[in-house]
Amino acid sequence: MATTLVTKLVGPTIGLSVVATSHAAVTITPAADTNAVLFVNTSSTLIVYVTVAQNGLTAAAAVIPTDGVAGSIPIPPLQSLCITTANAPLSVTAIASAAGPTLLTVTPVSAI
Repeated sequence: MATTLVTKLVGPTIGLSVVATSHAAVTITPAADTNAVLFVNTSSTLIVYVTVAQNGLTAAAAVIPTDGVAGSIPIPPLQSLCITTANAPLSVTAIASAAGPTLLTVTPVSAI
């Protein structure tokens, strides 16, 4: 059964041009609400891995997981991902599975 989540924007959409090396950390500060949900979208055919830090900390470099080694959160090609976080501001980094570049958008929203 499908679930619908009604949301409101709490900050601007941030675009990251992602390549095969980790993007510098970008801080996202929602204009309202300290509890945010990040909608992270990629419109490319590459897999993108995302790292998010909260409480004003700087996100660690995004890494692609390898055999037996943990990595960042994967976003499959042409997909979106909803990351529930708290305690803004947030810091986001990303890395692509190939040279790219690919555009990644991050939009902070809050449930109504």
